[in-house]
Amino acid sequence: MALAAEPAQRLRQLQEFASLVEMPRDIVVCGDDDILRMIANSDLDDVEKLSLLPIADARHLRVLGSKMGMAEVMREAGVDQPRFEIIDGAEVAGAVNRIGLPVLAKVDDGGGGVGVVILGSDEEVRRFALSSVGKEFLVEELVFGEPIGIEALYLNGNLCAMPASRALETMTPLGVSVVREFEAVNDVRLVEDLCVLGRSMGVHGFVNVSAIRRPDGSHCIFEFDLRPNSWHAYADVLGIDLESVLSALAGDSPFPETPVQVPEGQGVRIRNLTRTFRSGLRPRRAHREALIHPEQALPFVRSGDWTVTAIEGMANLHWISDHVRISLRIRLDRLRGNFGVTGGR
Repeated sequence: MALAAEPAQRLRQLQEFASLVEMPRDIVVCGDDDILRMIANSDLDDVEKLSLLPIADARHLRVLGSKMGMAEVMREAGVDQPRFEIIDGAEVAGAVNRIGLPVLAKVDDGGGGVGVVILGSDEEVRRFALSSVGKEFLVEELVFGEPIGIEALYLNGNLCAMPASRALETMTPLGVSVVREFEAVNDVRLVEDLCVLGRSMGVHGFVNVSAIRRPDGSHCIFEFDLRPNSWHAYADVLGIDLESVLSALAGDSPFPETPVQVPEGQGVRIRNLTRTFRSGLRPRRAHREALIHPEQALPFVRSGDWTVTAIEGMANLHWISDHVRISLRIRLDRLRGNFGVTGGR
């Protein structure tokens, strides 16, 4: 059932949903930041809000859909994260002097790389300050390394599953990922940081974690979004039995002693075809071969992806022009020898 547009009717719907939730077993999955923010800022009482949200304490409502709020919570928890400051745009020069170039300037409620700017020179800082007076930003140290995504599942604050992957291709340099390679992670500090964050907020549900793997193998967490994304749907083909993990909620089995990961040495490469269609197809082979023999031209493709991609393509025909335009640009970039991808989720 879709949420009503009229505020009073929508509030009644949310109250009805909240009354159906059996705590602490049920999991309510909010699929995007807008819904999380809407519930957090609604006129529901705290008990009703918490029944619909993936946190256990009302003092953490500020983190939902907020990069600034989550950065502060991560600092309070003592996790390995980039240095940051929350400032008015006019104060960016002072923050840069304290953090050091380059930095990322992020709006609070952006997603998928939207509202994120890299400032790598004094001139870029000056121009940014002139255009951003009166606006609040998260200014964050730009940590260099390999982008890592972690599709975590928490049950009552316990980290139960954490398939991790390297982003191999992204839609834009700082945008969402198109191809990922899932593999086991052996960084003890990273697992400890994820466990601390889950316990401190009482996380109950799916979390989309973004981190950077430094050259020394350590990980720096820069985003901890309390909602799933499309990569969570691939758990079964990664060797992760989420059904068994979730059965612990019903009391049928204990929570896993250590979070379930992709089996050691069993890397799985996955291409998200819906995102591919929007960002330009980039297989090593030509488009024709990819369409005729997708099992040869593409990494692992989940059953049904072709259908979903076709449906979304027909519903959003402007994506076709985007697809052709970006694909041509990618090939031109490759011919010029300057094609590269960084960042992403």
